[in-house]
Order: sequence, then structure tokens, then C-alpha cells
Amino acid sequence: MKTLIISDVPNWAIARCMKPLADAGLADICYHYTIPLMDKHTGYDNGEKVHLTLELLDRYDIIHLNAARNVNHMLGNPEVMKHLKDKKILFTVHNGRKEEMQQWLADDRWKVVSKFICPTHYMEKVIKEMGFETIYLPHAIDEEKFPFFEDYPINKDVIGYMGRVIAHKRLKETIEKNPGFRFFGCGYVDDGHYWRDIPKDNLTFKDYLPENEKVDFMKQFTVYVSASIKSVEVGPLGVLECASLGIPIVTTNQGWVEDNLNSDSAVIVRDDLSDLNDGVKKAVVDSEKIRTNARKVIDNWTMKDYIEAYRKVFDA
Repeated sequence: MKTLIISDVPNWAIARCMKPLADAGLADICYHYTIPLMDKHTGYDNGEKVHLTLELLDRYDIIHLNAARNVNHMLGNPEVMKHLKDKKILFTVHNGRKEEMQQWLADDRWKVVSKFICPTHYMEKVIKEMGFETIYLPHAIDEEKFPFFEDYPINKDVIGYMGRVIAHKRLKETIEKNPGFRFFGCGYVDDGHYWRDIPKDNLTFKDYLPENEKVDFMKQFTVYVSASIKSVEVGPLGVLECASLGIPIVTTNQGWVEDNLNSDSAVIVRDDLSDLNDGVKKAVVDSEKIRTNARKVIDNWTMKDYIEAYRKVFDA
């Protein structure tokens, strides 16, 4: 049985979760939403970037879908559905927005999906309540690429940020609530209007940071803040990466955090961020405890475990 993973954009979060499966030989990977403007050239996906075509679908027995918006369009296209006929269809839920997923899944077109792979218990519950078959399979990070470092901290006044600059990730609010800190961020600006209003006097921001420079950049963080609004993401991957490196994490209780971290392995703050500044200070004081315990979480579910779990799903 041959499996095709359909991702969205090279270098983006879904590709970072899915490409290790292709690299391990479990499947081939292609991209549904690939145009030069969207390829961020971080150096993560260095191989040939195969674009999804109808002919490509015909070569595989199992189609593993990702990126809900793209999939919703695909399943609504009669020509695409002809090529998906008699194939096993899987879908990994990368979207933590309950109402949005419920709206899409209420359409009969989604009934062709035989199993929903859920990285969080929250989304597993949402999908299961709609009558679909699910499996809980959390994200993992390559712990060898993000080795725990002993010479922490390099700096004592740097808050780290990673990912898109967009309102729901709340970089602006993080900066405003933590005077006296410097801010090192990497990613790219997704919302120009939001970016315009962010205080930048103490902000160093790297667009499209190359993969081979990423770990050294992250090691400059005293703490990492993930202030995403609850129930939006099933990651973010930056939390897993910092947990692996041993960078103390201050975060809202959402996504992977809700299932895997607690007060011993992160500082978890309120959704309204009213205690964010206190949380950052606590993370600095308790840094050795929380960074060590966070790494133990990573060691309990490694990239090898993640790949083998997906292998079982594809082979079932």
C-alpha cells in the first residue's frame, strides 16, 4: 500500500510535522498550496517540492490529507473526488478552532475520511462527538536536532518569540506586558497592520531564519513566551522545540501544552495574559526545574515514537 501525504506549504508548520514521515520512508509527500511567494526558504525542506496533481493521486492507495481549508476545497471538487474513489482517506487535524472544524465536518463531503488523526485530546473530543473515527497522536520534535543545552542561560533578559506575526499569537501584548526585557523573534510577518502597531525599540526580529541558524538563535532566549489565544492551535511547534532545548516556557494552556505540560514543566498563564509578567519572572526564578522537566516530556515521546505510531496508522 502506497501512501501520499498532502501538505500545504514547504517550511510551514504542517510540513515540519509531516516531512519526517516521508524522510523515514513511510510515504511520499507533495504540496497543495505552493507558490514562490509562500515558500519561506528556511532551508527545512531542501528536497524536490512536488506539486499535487490529479495524476499523482492515481498512483497511491492511501491519501493522507492535511490543511483543513485546502481539504475542504478538494472534497468539494467532483473531479478530485473521482480520483479519490476507492482510496483510504486519512486526515490530521492541525486546526484547533472548534467552531470552524464543526462547520466543515457537518458537510457530507467529509464522510470519505476514514480516520481523523488528532494531535490534542481537545480536538479528538470535538471530532469524535461528530461521529467520526479518531486516533490521538500528538506531535513530536526531533530531539537530536534540538539538544538540551547545559550552558543556560546565555542572556538573563531576553524573551523569545517564534512563528507568524499575527494577532492571535499576541507578540504586541507580550512586549507591552514585559517592560525591561529584550525580545528576540523569528518567523515572518503575516499581518502587516498588526506588525505596524508593535513596539520595536527592544525587538530583534529575524525573517525566514535559516534552519542551520535556528538553534543558536533560540539559545539566546532566557524564556520563551507562547501567548496564543486558547483553542486556536494544536501546537505551536516552538513550544516543543524549546522544551527539547531546555528553554523555560511561559504559555497559555492550549494545544500540546494542555495535554503534556504542567506547573513543573512550564509556567502556564491565564488566557487574558493578566499574569504574564509575573509568569515570566517565575520562569526565570524556577528555570532549572521547569526546563529539566519539560525535556523529560520530550524524551517520553520521541520522534521515533511519533514515526512508529504513524506507521501503524498507515499500515492498519
